[in-house]
Amino acid sequence: MRAFAFLHDGTRLQGPGTPDGIGEQQCFIDPEGNATIIEVIHFEAERCATTRVVSPSPPVPTRTRFEVQPIEASCIVTLTSEVDLPPGRVVRPEGERDWRRWATEYLECVRRILDDEAGSSSFRA
Repeated sequence: MRAFAFLHDGTRLQGPGTPDGIGEQQCFIDPEGNATIIEVIHFEAERCATTRVVSPSPPVPTRTRFEVQPIEASCIVTLTSEVDLPPGRVVRPEGERDWRRWATEYLECVRRILDDEAGSSSFRA
């Protein structure tokens, strides 16, 4: 589904020799030239994908799940992140703020693309 592969304000490349779906690696290069490589670790065509960052190595293992649930005349898009924190470690407030900002920008971009494809605006709170 288009909502899984488009959301980046830079360049997206599929890793050479990687399969589509589970095991696929994608490299995203942002406008400043910073590269991030993710790997698809769970995939259901046109429904959901779970990814993990391969490089640069995150400070703690994190998985992000992108899910689209069709409903009568639209869909529900869900974005979930799981972070594996060692005992005694907590998420820093600025880390949570950064994640929330990224998630909000991502979901706003999904909304714009889906609205454009539908030819009308979705519900806006």
